[in-house]
Amino acid sequence: MITGTITKSDHLYAMRFHGARWTRWCYIACGVAIVIGLLLYVSNALDLGLVIASAAGAGAVSQYLVAILYIPWQVSRAHKQRKEFNTPLTYSWDANSLEVQSAAGTWKREWTNYIKYKEDDRLFLLYLSDNLFEMVPKSWFRDQEQIAEFRELAVHVGKKQSSDL
Repeated sequence: MITGTITKSDHLYAMRFHGARWTRWCYIACGVAIVIGLLLYVSNALDLGLVIASAAGAGAVSQYLVAILYIPWQVSRAHKQRKEFNTPLTYSWDANSLEVQSAAGTWKREWTNYIKYKEDDRLFLLYLSDNLFEMVPKSWFRDQEQIAEFRELAVHVGKKQSSDL
C-alpha cells in the first residue's frame, strides 16, 4: 500500500512524459522539413523552399510554445478543478487489481483494464486508453522492493513502453 498527493509538479511531469514521443517526432519532422526547404531554396526553388522552411520553423516554435506555456497552464487549471489531486490517494494492489481510495471515493480496476503502461525513474503511467492514464509517482513507494512488486504486476498489462523522456 502507498499513499501520496499528486502535486502540480508530478502532474506536469506526467503530461510531458505522456507526450514525449509526439513532441520528439514533431521536432524531427520540422527539422527534416527545414532542411528540405533550405535545400530547395539553395537549388533555385526560392519560393517553395522559403515556404517549406518557414512553415516548419513556425511548427517547431509552436510546439515549443505549447510545451512551455499551454501545457503548464492546462495542468494548473486541471489541478485546481480536480479536487482529488489535493487530497491523499491510497493505492493498494494484488495480483488481480489495483484499488485507489481518496476523499472522493474508492475505485478498483482489474489489471486487465489497463491497455499499456510507461515507466521512467520518476513515475508509472497506467493507461486506460491512448490518452487517459493514472499516474503513480515512485516517490510514494517506501523502497525499491515495493516498486519492483508494483512493476511486476504492471508489466503484464497490455504493452509496456519504456522511458520516452
